[in-house]
Amino acid sequence: MALTQPVSHSQVLVDLILTKKWFDIENYYQQHKDSIDSEFVVLWYLAETGNAFNRPFEAIEAYEQLIDNNPLNMDALPLIAYFGYPVIQLCVDVQEYAKGEDFCRKIITILEKDTTIDAHSRLSYIQHFTESMEIINRASKTYPKLTITKSEVDDKVETKLISNMSRNDILFNAKWNGIELLTNFDTGTSAGGYIYNRAIAEKIGVKFNTTDTIMVNENIGRPIRGLMGFIDSLELGEFVIKNLPEAVVMKQVGIIDIYTILHK
Repeated sequence: MALTQPVSHSQVLVDLILTKKWFDIENYYQQHKDSIDSEFVVLWYLAETGNAFNRPFEAIEAYEQLIDNNPLNMDALPLIAYFGYPVIQLCVDVQEYAKGEDFCRKIITILEKDTTIDAHSRLSYIQHFTESMEIINRASKTYPKLTITKSEVDDKVETKLISNMSRNDILFNAKWNGIELLTNFDTGTSAGGYIYNRAIAEKIGVKFNTTDTIMVNENIGRPIRGLMGFIDSLELGEFVIKNLPEAVVMKQVGIIDIYTILHK
């Protein structure tokens, strides 16, 4: 008679996390959380889903415990790759600049103590994270704090989607500094927002805080020239976003992509 092996809910959850099917991951965890007996898996779940479902502070706390406790006793480089880089990027995305600098310092300390890395690589990584600290520090002085509030209206204001038969885009009208513009809600961008037309950026009052600079476009894989700045107010239905970071690229497309900074 064949014996049935018990299900390892921790392993199933690990396999699900690797698929990045976030709703399946969330549902499985909620159904089986009392049977997940691995500290690492729980923390990894909290970090990854917190990042995906706009629970950034929960995610940052989980990442910090993964780095501090290192439950799988990872060497420095995989620890940094899996948890260090994502949490630093997350801190920058939500403007937790001081926290981002703290993580850079922690990683530098880990690198200094790790004996599995050759001296040249160690020095290179330490220099990289030292420069990252400087960049984050400059960002903290350059960009005002982004805030999200709800409009005080009697009836809920709905954002109506605009049908687009030629492309699978999420299009709607939003108000940029009070000016209504066609907007593309892009869940795959890695910055606060993109404006692909400098004339539009100037019309809606983007406040530039750099001169002409170089940015790398992930879609085309090559550097392009652009400007960095922020916009005072963006209205999305009932939500009002203040001090939204913007990248203005020198490409005449005439439509605005914004990063998914709202989950609900």
